[in-house]
Amino acid sequence: MSTDTPECVRCRAFETEVLLLRGEIAGLRQALMAVGARPVNSESALEIDGMYEAERLAITRPCASRDPDLYNVSLTYRNQLSVQCMIPIADPTEFLRFFEDLAAHTSGWEGAKKVATVEDQFTITCSYEGKRYRPQVTMDVFCALDIPSFDPYWTVQLRLDVDPDILKQIAERAKIFFVAKPSGANEGSRPS
Repeated sequence: MSTDTPECVRCRAFETEVLLLRGEIAGLRQALMAVGARPVNSESALEIDGMYEAERLAITRPCASRDPDLYNVSLTYRNQLSVQCMIPIADPTEFLRFFEDLAAHTSGWEGAKKVATVEDQFTITCSYEGKRYRPQVTMDVFCALDIPSFDPYWTVQLRLDVDPDILKQIAERAKIFFVAKPSGANEGSRPS
């Protein structure tokens, strides 16, 4: 029997299964790359990259949902591990105020600053470290992947180290993102 033309039924079935698995792996790779792809404009996403771009937090609005309170949260670590979940954010202005407060304190603060959803399904806790030599903001991001999150089956935590100099840029992008209307929002009747 040669490898080019397997003659036994089991060999052909095995070869077919290998080809199907290769196709499935290729599809999963494309899906993972799509999760990590950057949106085109700042109205569609709020992205925060770590200082070394090894980790990323992205918040987007789900395109298929009509619920304006639902957001997609994507956590990516070293472009290999990625998770995406839908999070209800009832008051987006609370998140906007959080990022604006961080931008107002780029020279540092004491303790931790935190923002969270109503049921703590999604939280961001920030602390300022290294005031003189290598200042950085450490963002600890927590996401529970089930609703409600009182007894989560699966949680994900990601630590982002962010340069304090970009906090103002993040606040500006947050203002555009959280103030802009969702794409599926009803804008009323338009003249024809």
